[in-house]
Amino acid sequence: MKNSSVNDMTDVFDTRLLAMQRAQAPGSEVDAAIAVYERMRTARAICQALLPDGFTDASVVALAVELGRAVQSGQATNSRE
Repeated sequence: MKNSSVNDMTDVFDTRLLAMQRAQAPGSEVDAAIAVYERMRTARAICQALLPDGFTDASVVALAVELGRAVQSGQATNSRE
């Protein structure tokens, strides 16, 4: 029987990260998975803030892609200076 806490915030992604670590996946692979996960969560939060009447999963994915492009172009670091 699984011992779980009421405040357990473990989700499917956490389980996947543990499996990757147990399998000794390269650190760069784990880091990439975390970066994409966080980018998707950020994209969803932006959609919720800017489109309170609703949005699609495709909108979240498209925004996550744009966030990635902003990071690659260097805009992300310049915008906070």
